[in-house]
Amino acid sequence: MNVCWSVLTLMQRYGRLRSVLLWLVRLITLIALLGQFGVQTASFIALQGTLQNIAAGMMLLFLRPFQVDEYIENSSIEGTVDEIGLFATKLSKGDGVCNQLWNSAVTNYSRHDRRRMDLAIGINYKNDPAKAIQALTELLNVDPRVLQSPVPLVVVSEHADSAIMLKIRFWVKTPDFWDVGWNIIQQIKPTLDLTGFSIPFPVREY
Repeated sequence: MNVCWSVLTLMQRYGRLRSVLLWLVRLITLIALLGQFGVQTASFIALQGTLQNIAAGMMLLFLRPFQVDEYIENSSIEGTVDEIGLFATKLSKGDGVCNQLWNSAVTNYSRHDRRRMDLAIGINYKNDPAKAIQALTELLNVDPRVLQSPVPLVVVSEHADSAIMLKIRFWVKTPDFWDVGWNIIQQIKPTLDLTGFSIPFPVREY
């Protein structure tokens, strides 16, 4: 009985989606035909944008690239998903502000259980980069929240104008991403200070 009810519910749900899709296809076809005949009014141009959002909303409902409570970002806004609608997705930002994101291309930060942190720091050309790499690697290994697979990485990434640039790369569990990142950033300078390294700053000559 439960199986029959589930099948019936699924058929009804996809039946409604099928009706919406058919309506959407007909409307898009109408706009395309009007465009072929040179009808480009402001109303139709605005409607094209709305249809794009509806189409994107249908894709979100089918493909589920993100879900409620996941943290996402597009080119202009980011936040935690509160609700996924046909036209827009409601987001809550870290500062407590609620925003609407029109359904379009987004980046999902919460779908995977691990995330990679990438940091960059410069050291003086008078310092030995190998020793700096060793000190920063030990800093990463001390924090148990830094995952050891993949292995944390500290390498020389660039010889800049006023500094030897080091790239720091490590993986953490997604819920720990911000806390671990802030902690490591806070500890970088004290770690380098204890080992006698200096972080250079640009000097302007007059």
